Amino acid sequence: MPIKDPEKRKEAQRKAMAKKRESEKKVTVEKGEFVPTKNVYARGWDIIIYPESAPTNWLELLEETRMEIAISPLHDKDINPTTNEVKKAHYHVLIVAPGKKSFTQILEITKALNAPIPQVCKSTKGTLRYFTHKDNPEKYQYNPDDIQTLNGFDVKEILKPTASECMMLQREMIQFCIDYEICEYSDLISYALNNNHDWFEELARSSFMIMNFIKSRRHAMRNPVDPVTGEIYKSKLQEKESDS
Repeated sequence: MPIKDPEKRKEAQRKAMAKKRESEKKVTVEKGEFVPTKNVYARGWDIIIYPESAPTNWLELLEETRMEIAISPLHDKDINPTTNEVKKAHYHVLIVAPGKKSFTQILEITKALNAPIPQVCKSTKGTLRYFTHKDNPEKYQYNPDDIQTLNGFDVKEILKPTASECMMLQREMIQFCIDYEICEYSDLISYALNNNHDWFEELARSSFMIMNFIKSRRHAMRNPVDPVTGEIYKSKLQEKESDS
């Protein structure tokens, strides 16, 4: 029976809306994990795959989704901070769909992979950086070259540094050359190749300033001039060459 009193009708409507909002916040439990009762839609989804429980063809199953996918290096050196034990080996996987996909749709994928329920990706770049623990120096640092991709996912494009980040990398390399008296471009390349992935990527993108700095520095080290007196004195480089 409809409520005739306007105030009571408004109060009933308020209670109904509040009850609806509350029900949307509730969760159910599936396999010990929280599952939202309200379907959620998003383009990006984070999932975790445990090799020991995933089907042997899990890569093929992901590829068959036809969605862009990035897969982290195998995380087999993560430490549980509470127990100080090594966590179970796992992969972090980022799925990016061409359009929004529902939680239910992505859940079907994780079920086929025997994986935990999917989570909405809050930041594509942030997820990719977490693949290697780039922003977590206290954790084991995985090799970014070990990131796998499927269906055309372009990791480098997403992780491409900003102009300010590029300038910071250039400053770091110049300071390194000063601190360690680097006077050959090949020495810096070799060091970056084996020790600093970000430097190597930056040198591949833009090396004009660094090359000219090293060239100028090499000339200055061979022909050092006191900026106050103008006197030419023997450089450290010359001392090394004479000793050898």
